[in-house]
Amino acid sequence: MNSLIKNIILLTLTAYANCNSSDLQTDIKKLSSANTSIYIYDLKNKIDIVKNNTDTLFIPASIQKLATAYAALTILGENFKFTTDVSYQGQIHKRTLNGNLWFNFSGDPTLTSYDLKSMLQKIKKDKIDNIDGNIYINNKDFDNQNYGPGWMWDELDDCYAAPIATTIIDGNCAVAHIWPNTKDNYQAHFKLDDKLDQPVYHNIYTNSDPKQKCSLTFKRNNPNYYFLTGCINKNSANQSIKIAAHDPSSNTIIKIKKILKEVQIGLNGNVVFNQTKSNDKKNLAKHKSQNLEKIVTTMLKESDNLIAESLFKKTGQMTFNEPGSWQNGHDAISYILTKERLPFSNSQLQDGSGLSRYNLMSAKQIIYLLKQINNSKKHRETITKGLPLAGIDGTLAWVNSPALIGQVHAKTGSMTGVYNMAGFFSTLTSDYAFVILINGTPQKNKSYRKAAEKTLNTAILSL
Repeated sequence: MNSLIKNIILLTLTAYANCNSSDLQTDIKKLSSANTSIYIYDLKNKIDIVKNNTDTLFIPASIQKLATAYAALTILGENFKFTTDVSYQGQIHKRTLNGNLWFNFSGDPTLTSYDLKSMLQKIKKDKIDNIDGNIYINNKDFDNQNYGPGWMWDELDDCYAAPIATTIIDGNCAVAHIWPNTKDNYQAHFKLDDKLDQPVYHNIYTNSDPKQKCSLTFKRNNPNYYFLTGCINKNSANQSIKIAAHDPSSNTIIKIKKILKEVQIGLNGNVVFNQTKSNDKKNLAKHKSQNLEKIVTTMLKESDNLIAESLFKKTGQMTFNEPGSWQNGHDAISYILTKERLPFSNSQLQDGSGLSRYNLMSAKQIIYLLKQINNSKKHRETITKGLPLAGIDGTLAWVNSPALIGQVHAKTGSMTGVYNMAGFFSTLTSDYAFVILINGTPQKNKSYRKAAEKTLNTAILSL
């Protein structure tokens, strides 16, 4: 097996630097600042096939979601559903609520404005036209630390780093659409899908010079507003930018007021947050998410950070019976991994998605987790079918090596300077778990992504 190991490692190193290079020494020299680890394990025969640098800790990026998925399924159960409900205090007389309406949120990462509107439409149809009182929003399930430790400050405007709060509506995100004006050098057209907690201003002009490259820049100029600048070519297709809401509380109030107006329920009072416990509330409407099995599938297949982080806090909340936080989420997942006797004592699991730069895991730890998933009668099918399938869907749809298409189920992990892959593949003779970790990459991730593909291709064809 030594020749196979050498073949895989050399091929991988070559691919990291330049897939078309004819000078191996030059290629390897280019990799002096990249750290790599490869681990391939035969699940059927229970033997190591390839081990290289497997005890070194790496930034896992979205491979972290494997641990989140396993822990959430173990703690919450595959049939767990997030529940959002609307209740009231007081009396309803002649279709007027003389009292307060309560929205009770649970951190549902899949909740939409449509779901809230459906509940309020039911309330409108059944009982209430006007509210003579306040609307209270109960957000006690999670703490108010909306951003994870180690998240990059310059990524917080993007929806993949949207804030994690008890109140999540439409992913705490909005989409801005931009399309060119028919007149040169005029302001481009702009439309925002929904109101955000802060106003969005723009200064985008239409460019008719085909030689000029246009780009759009999005940033928060100060805490009070967002600003879009740049240009769009006259013949360009419509473009869109996803914008994260920075204040989930304000965003929730804005959306509830908007939906109240749409369903024509009057409010003689305020919309405010209130975590006071009360036993005299009467239920009016309830929304349940899909079960956890389907939510985890979406998280893994699409590498959905918002779902991962909400599950991270929810596991902490349910394990310790206190508001979900980054700390108790970490403690809950660590407890499950330790209980399963997995060697994660020196790992760092600071969030659920892998967005944190503080996260650290080794290839050996990930292989142990994959082995645990493979041996789990309860969760193996849910997790493996949720993993992207090479050449078919999710974050592995780009794979085009014939030996990999439809044969590799794996989670990818990518951020600046990082490209990782971990999962399962099969040959005619056995089933395998594998991990490829590449950190500190000096070049664009696309070349390292292809390197991982070539490494797996060589492994499958050699086994």
